[in-house]
Amino acid sequence: MECFLHIGTEKTATTTVQEFLHLNSEKLMQQGVFFSRSVGIRNHTKLAVAAYDVTRRDEFTLGVSSESEFICVQNKITTTLDREISEVMKINPNIKVVFSSEHIQARLTTLNEVQRLKRILTELGFSKITIIVYLRSQPELAQSLFSTALKCGNIIEEPPSPNDKYFNNACNHKETIERFGEVFGDNNMNIRLFDKKEFVNGSILDDFSAAINIKNHNNFMFPTNKNESLSGIAVKLIYSINKVNGDGIPDLELIEYISINSSGNKFLMDSKLYDLYEDTFRLGNEWVRKHYFPNKSTLFPLAKVKQSSANSFCKEDIDQVSNLLCSLWSDNKDNKKALRRYEKSFLFKIYKVAGYFEIKKIINRLRSKV
Repeated sequence: MECFLHIGTEKTATTTVQEFLHLNSEKLMQQGVFFSRSVGIRNHTKLAVAAYDVTRRDEFTLGVSSESEFICVQNKITTTLDREISEVMKINPNIKVVFSSEHIQARLTTLNEVQRLKRILTELGFSKITIIVYLRSQPELAQSLFSTALKCGNIIEEPPSPNDKYFNNACNHKETIERFGEVFGDNNMNIRLFDKKEFVNGSILDDFSAAINIKNHNNFMFPTNKNESLSGIAVKLIYSINKVNGDGIPDLELIEYISINSSGNKFLMDSKLYDLYEDTFRLGNEWVRKHYFPNKSTLFPLAKVKQSSANSFCKEDIDQVSNLLCSLWSDNKDNKKALRRYEKSFLFKIYKVAGYFEIKKIINRLRSKV
C-alpha cells in the first residue's frame, strides 16, 4: 500500500491544498486516492500528535495531564486510523492514501519523532511512503509567519531573528530534508519549490495534483487561494492593538477587519533583517540546489524589492486609518451596539497609538466623510 505524506512547510498554501483535497475527496476516490478524515477533516494534525514525544506539550495536547494518558490518546488515534484504512481497502485494495499537515514538519523536530511517524505508517501497512514538501524563500516565509503570529495576538513588532527556534526550524530547509530523508529515504523525498514560476501551469493546486499523480482534475472544485499578506499599515495597527490588549487574547473580529480592509503595500521586514535571513540559510540553500535542482543557478530568485518598515505613523498611514474607520463606521451604521463596541475597542486603541494630534486629524476627516 502506498501513501503520499504532505508535510508542509508552513506558509506554502497548505490550507488551500487541504481544502482542495477535502472538497474533492469523492472524486479522488474515483481515481484511487483516499484523503483521510480520521486524523483531521482537512488538516491531519492528529497524525503529527500520534508521533509526538510523550513529553511534548503544545496547543494540541494541553488537555493531557500525564504521559500514560498521552499514550492512550496516541493509541486511539492510530487505532481509529487503522480501522478507517481497513474499511477503505475493502472498497479498493489498491487505494493510495494522502495525508497532509504542515504540523508534521513544524512539530516533529526530533529524529525520534520522525522515526515514530514512519513506524506508525509502516504498521498501518504502507510499504511505499512519498514525502512531499514545499520550500519557500526564507525571508518571505519569515514575513508570512510573522503576519500569522500577529493575527494570533502576539506582541512582536517585526519577525524574530533566524536564530529563533520556531522560525529556524521552518526556514532551515536543508535540516528538514536531512531529517525526513534519513528516516524515509532520500529517494522517497519529493522536494518542490513554492514559486509560481515553478508550479505546474503556474498553479499550486495543479502542481500538487501532479505530485500525487492525479491525471484529470478539470471537473474538481477549486478553493480560493487566500492572500494572507498584511499591508504595512495593518501590521502597525494589529501590533498596536495587541500591545494595548496585553493579555495574549486577540480581538479576532477587529484583526480580521483590519487585515481585509487595510490597503497599501505588503509589509516587508527591515532590509538588514531580510539580508540576515538570506545569509543565514545561504549555504543550506546551496546544498538543496546542488542535490535537487542542479539546473538552477540559485534555489530562490533574488529579491526585487527590499525596504525598511517604519514603526511611526506617517501622513499616508493616517489617511489610511481615516479611510478604514469610515468603512468600519459605514458597515455598522445600522448596528449601534456593534458601532459602540468598535468605538471602544478600535478608536480607543488608535488614540493610544497615534497620539492626540494624529487622531484629531482622523476625526476631522471622519466628520467630512461620514
